[in-house]
Amino acid sequence: MEIVEEEIEEKIQEYPVLFFIDYFGKNQSQKFLKRLKESYSELVLIEDCTQSIMTKRTEESIADYMLASLRKWFPIPSGGCVWSNHSLPSVPMTCGISEYTFYYFLSQIMKTEYLKNNMLDKKKYLEWMNKGVTKLFEDYSIREMDQVSRHLLAIIDWNEASQKRRENYEILHNLIHKNGKFEIVSELEEGEVPFCMPVCTQNRDDLLRYLIRNKIYCNVHWRLSEEQKSVSPEIKNLSNQILSIPCDQRYGKEEMKYIGHVLNEWGWERMKKILIVGAGFLQVPLIKKAKECGLYTIAVDGDQNAPGFFYADEWECIDITDETQCLEYAKEKEINGVITAATDYGILTVARIAETMNLPGISYEIAKTVKNKYLIRKKISQNEELQFFELDTEEKALQLREQIRYPVIVKPCDGSGSKGVEKVENKDGLLEAFQEAYRFSKSKKVLVEDFFVGKEYGADIFVHDGMVEVMALLGKHITPEPDYAELGHYYPSGLKNEKEIKEKLRTGSEKSWKLRMEQ
Repeated sequence: MEIVEEEIEEKIQEYPVLFFIDYFGKNQSQKFLKRLKESYSELVLIEDCTQSIMTKRTEESIADYMLASLRKWFPIPSGGCVWSNHSLPSVPMTCGISEYTFYYFLSQIMKTEYLKNNMLDKKKYLEWMNKGVTKLFEDYSIREMDQVSRHLLAIIDWNEASQKRRENYEILHNLIHKNGKFEIVSELEEGEVPFCMPVCTQNRDDLLRYLIRNKIYCNVHWRLSEEQKSVSPEIKNLSNQILSIPCDQRYGKEEMKYIGHVLNEWGWERMKKILIVGAGFLQVPLIKKAKECGLYTIAVDGDQNAPGFFYADEWECIDITDETQCLEYAKEKEINGVITAATDYGILTVARIAETMNLPGISYEIAKTVKNKYLIRKKISQNEELQFFELDTEEKALQLREQIRYPVIVKPCDGSGSKGVEKVENKDGLLEAFQEAYRFSKSKKVLVEDFFVGKEYGADIFVHDGMVEVMALLGKHITPEPDYAELGHYYPSGLKNEKEIKEKLRTGSEKSWKLRMEQ
């Protein structure tokens, strides 16, 4: 501080105007400013009271001119104030309505909708906010406060708001002051009305992301710009560590208790990053659950408007079947895990990422077998009478149609969602069915297999280190022929011998696991 004061005194010799800010409502330089004022009679002091406007001490300021922004404290689109220990000249002002006011007000409405978890693109309200800021710096004319802001300010009880802020600060302080994970920058003094609660931690950005995942939105006052990067190490460290925790009058005791609880739950360790391959509506529950588990969620999907992007901490529009691009992205993000769910298209990508980056997951060879319906039939079939064939050309399809028994099911070897699936009654329909299945196959391979009449069931199985748990048997709702598309599942399955089937599945799965490990 002494070095800064010496620099200020040197500058005053050349520029006898000093602009200073009450950061977080703390004017800790009053003694120094009084000495300057006494020593330099021509010195003009301008005080930015934005963060201390509701503190009574501001009324006793020794500054020549004082100013403050009111929208930092209240939900108004515009408005500020200027006062002085000297007489202020009468300044002509234009109408309060401006493009900036309109854009800002609209952006705040859109931001509210975004925070309510409505399907509103975050980029939209940021776009309108940036439009407003652009207009603000294009027009420096002095304007009257707009009528909306005037009306809102008129119905605000300042004393009540001040009391509520102090109460909220005290509640939060009592909850976290012994935490040890971060430092509370300053204590609340008598008569002070807190702008926020500033805290410092070496892992500020981790804390910030953690709070956002828990629906707590904080400001950083302030990150250094590129032009400011040459400042002292002390200031640079402060900029990298400081975070403003909200305690304003919008919140009550329950909200502050929640903020305190979330802060106390935060740990020093870095959050684990998980890459979720696929961000469609079927992956949304997975993304939400991963966040509940305290993971930093990164989602990829080929659809720019994938609904999962709204819930993920970070996302990128990438085709999930593009293994190489997804792998490079995973390396760039230094992920700790990778997963997909409710889609077959990302299985190979997940396996390749896991294998390449030495992460938990099945091997790429196993994934190729599981992903290919022909290979998995070949791997597990023990009935020599069953017929199943892999085709990749029309010529092979024409040859096969004379050799097999009907009816058969024709489908893509790597398909999903019953796309390209068709029942064929005789040889006349095989070629057309092959062409349709081929169209939906990324690998350009088609499976032809026996058609069986009956009801279809499935099983949810969890395997960990060779231990198999059959979670549930399920029945399937399927459309009529020729598509046989799955519409949904139901529990319980309704099978009378469900317990026996579960045991057979468990023992058979564990046997297969042991055989694989022995190979």
